[in-house]
Amino acid sequence: MKLTKNIIKNTLEKIGFTPRAYQTDAISRLFRVHTLGMSIPRQNGKTETAIMASVISALRGDTVIYLLHNGDLVHAVAQRTADYMQPLKAIGIVNDITISVNRNDITFGSGGKIIFKIRSSRGIGVGLTADMLICDEAQKMSPDELEAALPATTTSPRRGLFLIGTPPTDDDLIQYPKSPLLSQRAACIGTENWIEFGVGDYDANHIPTLADAHRANPAWREIPDFSSLVAQERNTLSPEAYARQRLGAWVLPDMIQHHDPEFSLPEIKKVLSPRGPGRSTGLRAGVGIYPDADSAYVCYSDGDTYEILPPIHIDNGDLSAVIDIISQQARVWAVMKIPANARGKALYNSQGLSLYKKKISLSSMPETATSLGMLCRSIHDVSIKVFNNDTATAALSSMWRGYDSRSASGTVEAGDADMRAAALSIVLATGVNISHARRSAVSWVA
Repeated sequence: MKLTKNIIKNTLEKIGFTPRAYQTDAISRLFRVHTLGMSIPRQNGKTETAIMASVISALRGDTVIYLLHNGDLVHAVAQRTADYMQPLKAIGIVNDITISVNRNDITFGSGGKIIFKIRSSRGIGVGLTADMLICDEAQKMSPDELEAALPATTTSPRRGLFLIGTPPTDDDLIQYPKSPLLSQRAACIGTENWIEFGVGDYDANHIPTLADAHRANPAWREIPDFSSLVAQERNTLSPEAYARQRLGAWVLPDMIQHHDPEFSLPEIKKVLSPRGPGRSTGLRAGVGIYPDADSAYVCYSDGDTYEILPPIHIDNGDLSAVIDIISQQARVWAVMKIPANARGKALYNSQGLSLYKKKISLSSMPETATSLGMLCRSIHDVSIKVFNNDTATAALSSMWRGYDSRSASGTVEAGDADMRAAALSIVLATGVNISHARRSAVSWVA
């Protein structure tokens, strides 16, 4: 019997699933082309699609091996599938459900079976045979792991392979640079053997729209406050991370723009100083903080000399350590700039800093861009000094000026998220109102 979209949809609904149109399309295509790759952003029912494909395959009598990359996921997905199958067990369509530490499988009255396994380059079990391999989180799979699993389907007359995952992160690309999902995309994009929800290859010049997010996320109507969510993520994630996570973009190494640092090493050496800013006057302070950084940084400036303080670790978004440092040194600084990103706003609005609100302000992107330009000119013409510590040297050595097309403003970029935050702190400590800061400090202390 041909597995049409209507047959698949009706069967799944009787079991208790609520398949979306894209899911029934993918499953029907899988049984038509036999080898299928699929890329889709998270929170769109990726794993549920793989589970439904497994169930349809097992109902027709196939043995399915469902492969995941760690034991916790194996148990979680097996348990999730078993929960759906309990009503079928009661009426005899499912014969047996075994969920344990060492064994996770479901046996059907049709003779079909779903076996949940951890994938390994050493193989998936001696003598194990199957009709269908389903590889979830396939962006985290090595060629050796797929090579070790494929022999299980060699003798099946209707063997199938379903590679399903999300666009790989930078860490995925480092750990799995030749994952089968990448190979399938490269070989089959534009054909029936590949389904992709997203904007395609990453383009730094593309200005993402809400329509892009809708097209890339077929389940967007089921995601609460989707428009607000994507707007928040655009403001908090890096452009590459946002494009990958929400727009389904593929950010591969040869697509990432590489930048030379803004400052040469000789330039940096010329501005490094063994002395920090004078503490006898009120200082201008900048707080470098980003949602994707593990630490925050505070920089002080007297207008001529800058000092980045040691990193302040942020534990799972807890800003209490940052608030404590700022509060403890409140009499030292006269003006403080905090970036107007999500984490910066949370810091600015915290109850712990309410006493100092008259001295603190959020820096908009245009304001930050102005300070960034001032700092760069000052370092290029050696008109400022920066206290010589490891953080300052690393931040200046890796930073460059980016550009945000949405606000038409320059942005602070650096080699990693922490150095980006450190560089931002010195940018925000740059300003023209130091004399005002000093007067404010005197009146506040008095």
